[in-house]
Amino acid sequence: MWVSIPDDMEVPAPLIKRTFHGGLYAAHMIKMGGWDDWRLLRQWVKENGKYASAWGMPRWETYEAGMEHCLEEQLNFWGNHQNPEFKSDDMQLDLLFPVELVDIKNAMTMTDFRYLHLPAMRFIGMDIIAKGKKAVEGYAAIWARSLEFMPILDSMTEYASVLNNPCALMHHNNLEVNKEAMHYLVGRFMRADTPVPDGFSYWDIPESNVGISDMCGKFRDTKAYYMTRDKILSDRDKGMGIDIPYPIGYYHAELYTNDIPIQGSVLKFQYLFPCVKKDE
Repeated sequence: MWVSIPDDMEVPAPLIKRTFHGGLYAAHMIKMGGWDDWRLLRQWVKENGKYASAWGMPRWETYEAGMEHCLEEQLNFWGNHQNPEFKSDDMQLDLLFPVELVDIKNAMTMTDFRYLHLPAMRFIGMDIIAKGKKAVEGYAAIWARSLEFMPILDSMTEYASVLNNPCALMHHNNLEVNKEAMHYLVGRFMRADTPVPDGFSYWDIPESNVGISDMCGKFRDTKAYYMTRDKILSDRDKGMGIDIPYPIGYYHAELYTNDIPIQGSVLKFQYLFPCVKKDE
């Protein structure tokens, strides 16, 4: 639960003081207990055409994994609290879903999607762990550094894999996302037996199936993430017998086919998730 306080107010432990930066939200009012309406609100955000989801973009500090998404605001809290006849079943709340205006001209679109079978590979690159508002700055910084370290991987042509483009791979060390911060590796998919150059990190990937999308639009990795993930989960729900492994084996990756990413630039790239048979 959050309450608004003065900027200079001291907050004793175990309470946490956060700075909320605000933003645009889609709002839907419910009575206490109407939680199924989250699904309806999410569907509206997905289909309305004017606003797009901004789910996953942190809007406050101090950062905490899993706390960068929606809000629920109780209406007239103090009046209800002071009313001895108030019943919690009569409580009204606003469900608040983070959104942003769609840039129609450069909106992110999925132009193709397919499932592929890939051999075992080793992803080699430089690793950072970036959180909260500084995450985007961290990602941009490591991509800028890639102009220095990527030529080392480019020179290892005898170890090239079937995915031969500059990439960013994200993983949580086979742990749940709230138990291990996200590792963001910029590098390349290489053959499974590739030696790791000094100073580089790596992530081994077993032989597996993947779902891979072709994306085009203004660079916003979270949109490509959700569009690709939701396509796979939709196929799962249609009975196609596939699923995304979690937490063991969970990762996702961006493959840049025409340029390295710069926040706000218009790119063509691919997004990839591992897939397993649903009963595995």
